[in-house]
Amino acid sequence: MDAAENNTAKVAASASPAASTKTPGEMVELTSSPAAWTKYIPGPGPNFRYEGLSPQASRIGVLVCGCACLMLSGINVALMGSVSSTSSYLKVVNLADGTPHTTLLVGVINALYWVGVIIGALFIGPFSDIVGRRRAIVCAGIYGIIVIPIFASLQSFGWALALRFLNGLATGSFDSVGLNWAAEAADARMRGWSTGIQLACAAFGGSQSFFLVYGIGKATQSQLVWRFPIAYQCVFVLFVSTLVWFLPESPRWLVRVGLTEEAREVMIAMGADRADADTVARYADEAVAAISAALEEEVANNASATYVKMFFAKDEYKTVRRTWSALFVQFATQAMVGVGVVSGYGNQIFVAGGWSADLATLLAGIGIVVQALFGLLGAFYADRFGRRCSFIYGSLLGAILLALIGMCGHYVATETDPARVKAYSSAVIALVFLWSAVFGFTWLWAPFAYPTEIFPLRCRARGSSIGICGLALGSFFTNMISTYLFNGLGYKAMFLFCGLSFVVTIISFLWLPETAMKTLEEIDHIYEK
Repeated sequence: MDAAENNTAKVAASASPAASTKTPGEMVELTSSPAAWTKYIPGPGPNFRYEGLSPQASRIGVLVCGCACLMLSGINVALMGSVSSTSSYLKVVNLADGTPHTTLLVGVINALYWVGVIIGALFIGPFSDIVGRRRAIVCAGIYGIIVIPIFASLQSFGWALALRFLNGLATGSFDSVGLNWAAEAADARMRGWSTGIQLACAAFGGSQSFFLVYGIGKATQSQLVWRFPIAYQCVFVLFVSTLVWFLPESPRWLVRVGLTEEAREVMIAMGADRADADTVARYADEAVAAISAALEEEVANNASATYVKMFFAKDEYKTVRRTWSALFVQFATQAMVGVGVVSGYGNQIFVAGGWSADLATLLAGIGIVVQALFGLLGAFYADRFGRRCSFIYGSLLGAILLALIGMCGHYVATETDPARVKAYSSAVIALVFLWSAVFGFTWLWAPFAYPTEIFPLRCRARGSSIGICGLALGSFFTNMISTYLFNGLGYKAMFLFCGLSFVVTIISFLWLPETAMKTLEEIDHIYEK
């Protein structure tokens, strides 16, 4: 349910008397709509709401929809790292000779995906502000269901290059609008939990990429090994694009476009099993009033509402600082804290640690599962532990563990005693899994929750998009340099990311305020302190 209550207020919601007389499954006509031309955009508009789901199912449905969006994203994060290791794929794209030039081109294909993610995220933010969160998701789904099968049938290097970029457009759109929609519909006291669950699903998605390639590769060495994992994305695209028709629109978006009565109705309907009707009606009135007041204040104070102003124009809300904070935490996740290397190129870490390429792929997949499992644990403590503590302690502990991984890698490379080499190789596995646990508990979810929380309503969708752009920039950077880092530095690359992770600890301590257990309207003023 949407949260505009104070931290000490009880979550109250129940069906309104009017809602209780409606037939399940009925489409309820609302009273007004945004710009007339948006009716030609595919997807559920604000003029109806599906009544067939219970309030609890509606709340869970929004979360499940976000989980599916992020699982699709997780699949793509690790997809090409595992696909690029298959000989049949390299032959099809004519990059199988292993020269530095072809290694660069493999990295270009992998990295170009993130350029698509950036463009997709930047586009979907303002688009969802115009047409609504649900319609934006449906449009992204229609696009994805066209592009992904074409990508899975690739026949050349140029084909892979272009379609991987177009694949990124779809994923960036799903990431941005899915996270923003879920955050706008979450209770203030459970927003971190909600994001944590979604990011745990993203980690499970990443592990699927490794396991699909590993498992299919055991049965056949045909092109099915990599074509099926690419096409597998369609399952999530179809699921999200279908489910969204049955779920309520973001109440905050409805208020933004002037549909306050519809926002009130959605908030009541999503919490109909929580309290008596009078309590819920009063709660909904207060919540909508708080959202409307916050929006009016932002307009009166000329809060930044375009990408250029968000990065450079000073305003009462310190939007510039918020924008660079969102960009930083997402960029740091991939390029500084180390997940872009450990998750995307985990198999190379284990190879450097002395294990076979085949076993290294399996271990890399297990490492991501560890991230996901501890991400679930972190989700349950997210709102009590807080975002700031997750950033600080997660990067600090991660830096220590990366240093230890590098040290064990050094002894694997220099030791002559086979028994000691085996011991240090085993230590690499243990330390990578421990690092994955720390990352899952802290950094897996916090950088994704933060950008969806810290922005004023006028630019929240764009802020979420900027966060995804930071993730994409970090991933692009990592994809371009990781192969060369491992070829040139081997285990020493771990020391580089150890230092970067420690830098992140310092910046997080000095720069990032806490947002946990605050409503989105309360966070509007958090940077005034």
